[in-house]
Amino acid sequence: MIVFIRGWDYSFASNLEGKSFSLFKFIFFKADALIELSKDNKQRLLNWGYKKNIYLETTTVDDEIENAATLNIILDKYETIPESINILLLSRIEKEKGIFEAIDAFAAILSSNLKYKLIVAR
Repeated sequence: MIVFIRGWDYSFASNLEGKSFSLFKFIFFKADALIELSKDNKQRLLNWGYKKNIYLETTTVDDEIENAATLNIILDKYETIPESINILLLSRIEKEKGIFEAIDAFAAILSSNLKYKLIVAR
């Protein structure tokens, strides 16, 4: 399992440390890897004791990926593609959080006849 952590700030992290820290660690530290957008938050996770891979990424999309017709080209880069994958979108369901982009991207995945499931939780 890989968890993509997006959109937390200092006040959220401080609140988390005070109230729900053990629950956060119990749930999220089970992940095989984390994807983080901020160097500061990556360092915070390391300071909290996360010992597995943390990948620092951005939310910009490569022009090649934006075109749904190139999906098969991208998938061809992988040796094996699982027949079934559950994709979790954990976010507020708002335009600003990218819900429409996520649905469009998932539609492109479905058009390639892969058996993936999109789960939206807020």
